[in-house]
Amino acid sequence: MLCPAMPAEGDITAAESKSGQRHRRLRPWQLILMPVLLILLTVVALVIGESFVEPQITVSRETTYFIEPLDEKGHVDYAGALNRKGSAGVTPVNNAAVLLARAALPAGLTGEVRSKFHEYGIEFPRSGEAFFKEFTGKDAAEELKRTEPWTADENPALAAWIESQEAPFEIAEEASQRSRYFEPVARDLLWSGFLADEVLKLSRGLACRAALRLGEGDAAAAWADLHTVLRLSRLAGAWQSTSSIIIAMAMHNRAVNGTLVLVRSSLITEQLAMQMLQDLREVAPLPRTIDAHEFERCSHLKIVQSALRDRHNFVSIEHGRDNPACMVPFWLTRRAVNFDDVMERSNEWHDRWQAIAANPSRTGRRAALQLFWHDLQDTRVDALAAAGLRGSHEMADSVMRSIGTGGLLHIRGDDASCALWTVLQAQLATRLWQMRHGSDPAKLEDLVPDLLPVPPIDPFSEMPLKYLHVGDELRIYSLWLNGVDDGGERVEEQGGKDDLTASLKSQAILQPTNP
Repeated sequence: MLCPAMPAEGDITAAESKSGQRHRRLRPWQLILMPVLLILLTVVALVIGESFVEPQITVSRETTYFIEPLDEKGHVDYAGALNRKGSAGVTPVNNAAVLLARAALPAGLTGEVRSKFHEYGIEFPRSGEAFFKEFTGKDAAEELKRTEPWTADENPALAAWIESQEAPFEIAEEASQRSRYFEPVARDLLWSGFLADEVLKLSRGLACRAALRLGEGDAAAAWADLHTVLRLSRLAGAWQSTSSIIIAMAMHNRAVNGTLVLVRSSLITEQLAMQMLQDLREVAPLPRTIDAHEFERCSHLKIVQSALRDRHNFVSIEHGRDNPACMVPFWLTRRAVNFDDVMERSNEWHDRWQAIAANPSRTGRRAALQLFWHDLQDTRVDALAAAGLRGSHEMADSVMRSIGTGGLLHIRGDDASCALWTVLQAQLATRLWQMRHGSDPAKLEDLVPDLLPVPPIDPFSEMPLKYLHVGDELRIYSLWLNGVDDGGERVEEQGGKDDLTASLKSQAILQPTNP
């Protein structure tokens, strides 16, 4: 047998040397590829790890505000906490929402919504059952704004619609007599005031009917409708979510404007005027938007908590005309954020906001609000910083800016509704003075204490309301938004006169005989 020839020892050494040189000498592309692969493997490992390990937020008053109830992952269920608090002491017997749900069927009603309301004994009408239907005639929105007296001959279609809504109007009147109002919010807090929005539409119909009744000569019936709307506004706002309180303000303002017209009417008697003044005294104070601070706080904290829990989606951090939405995948950034710090910082902002809005002085609020927004805007950072790459405070401040920009307008709305209410009471008390004395009061302070408990104060000037004789007219007015005394005049243009005025005929020109 022949054996293969063995290479010489020198040949082996040379071959090994060449092979070693080939293994030690890497190509340039290999030098680039290896660290890239290492980085990719590291990212994959982080993502896989992120799928199994989720950062936690400490449950405490300082971080989560509410400490219960908790969901299956140990996070605060903010909707559950708000619903638990709002429904305390509420029963199907005293809850106005139970009756109102029979009168108004919200659009877009889903099985999920029905189920949530059903938990609290609130049942909506089924298909085919009688419920409130909106007016859809020509210029419907404008027609429903009527506050001046009108008759069926002037608008037969609107009058026919009002007659067809007798059943839901009766339910609304009955509901307004109840002591509580509660409707649940969704788990994600995206909808609240779901039923209240329909009650607002129903209230517009009632206020429109009040103007029709006044046009038909029935001042007492007109007041009954307007009084119902006022009571409904207090009930709807009592739930104290921001949307519910804004709806309540709209209902309140609609009823007050209708009542201002009624007080000027020659049909009003001293007996009816005295009853109206007594009714106004018994109406609960209108809730203010600051009363919804707890709902807003929970919405804010819910956003932060959702950012923690969101694994796959992008979360919008900030919106604004000069700052486009920052969309950041939180699975890349959330470990860079101390979420306890974010929650504590968020609560600090809300505590400060609450203290400012609770200040009874409008001048004091304005100064404090300017400083508040200055401090908040000073924290503005670029998009990545807002996502948490530069710290937890930036994320909290960014979310606060995104949900709090309407706060200034809300507080101004509070003052506007308060001014309307104050002017109405002063106008009605002045009318009663005219009926009793056959003359005008020399000043509004003369109405105290027989007709008003204290002199009427303008929330915009923080001084007594203005009282002015112009020819045969009395003007009782607030300086309104511009804070300037425009003599009780209003000009509908930018920068024009904007006083809020209630007028009466001077020297009791209108003095009906009491029945």
